[in-house]
Amino acid sequence: MDHAQQPLTPDERIAMRAFLREQRLYMRIELVFLSLGLLAVVVLLLSASGAWMPLALLMLLGGLGLWRAPRLLTHRRELRPIRDALTGGMKTVTCGALQAVSAVQPDRVLYRIAGGSLTLRLLGGFDLGSPGMRIGHVEQRQIHALAHMAAPSVTAHWLQADDGQGFVLRVDYAGEPQAASAATVADAAAIDRAAGELRSSMRWMMGVLALLWGVTSALNGFSPSVALQSLAILGGAAGIMLLGVRLWPRRVADRQPDMDVLTGAISEILVFENTRPGRSATRNREHWYRIGGVLLRAGPTWPGTLRIGQVLRLELLHGEGSGGTRFSSPPTVIGDAEVRSVQTVVD
Repeated sequence: MDHAQQPLTPDERIAMRAFLREQRLYMRIELVFLSLGLLAVVVLLLSASGAWMPLALLMLLGGLGLWRAPRLLTHRRELRPIRDALTGGMKTVTCGALQAVSAVQPDRVLYRIAGGSLTLRLLGGFDLGSPGMRIGHVEQRQIHALAHMAAPSVTAHWLQADDGQGFVLRVDYAGEPQAASAATVADAAAIDRAAGELRSSMRWMMGVLALLWGVTSALNGFSPSVALQSLAILGGAAGIMLLGVRLWPRRVADRQPDMDVLTGAISEILVFENTRPGRSATRNREHWYRIGGVLLRAGPTWPGTLRIGQVLRLELLHGEGSGGTRFSSPPTVIGDAEVRSVQTVVD
């Protein structure tokens, strides 16, 4: 097993910055819960109005924040390797004969390489964040299944951490078809196809808003005044979301002139599952594919029949202009490498 130091690529920097943004968002949400709880304690001590219901709600939210406070401190230390790597601009590249690949719960992958092993957390390519490392969710979302390409050797690009379990940026399997990435003009048709993912999410959100309106009306005895008030509030929220979906393609056309075309073979397939009691694991599964060395989360229009060795062509809009990575269409299968798939054990 050989190690070397190499500079980070621009795409790796994008992925790392996106991951840090995602983690900071979750940390801020929990800090809000903590602040609400502290505020509720102060109001409770100073108020004699007896408004126990809203105060109890604030206390509950604050309790959740206090419960997660130790995790917030630990999480900051876990993110230090990414911040340090961005500052130093270097990564570790390890190559050697591949012996086995297995999942280590909840969100790590163990690469056994002749002469040692690497236990690494996962980072998505481009600005797709992380499949498992989310504050408050990492204990409930874990690897359900893992398959990888059979290969005599492997090259892993990763960031070192103090606990010996770093973050993997990309993994290249010996013998997989050469990946290629090129920039092309993001025409109106490609932008409209990319907006299909937002429209799909919008239909789901509309269903949630309709359910909220029905529950609110039922709890108030289907009072006409309450029903109209809740309909106006929820209808306004729906209108804002619809306006955002309509304006997104125009915003992209103005600020995102190019898109990336990625061609590469599937070398790993990871299925994450929500294991929280009372929830259907099957309906909460999330598929990630390592394509051309980088890990990508499957979009809602991706087929469920993709397999190891298939060569895909993907069109991606990402960066500031698109507000996050969007696939302009489902992946196109353009080939099938003659490789063997290995279904690994989930520890």
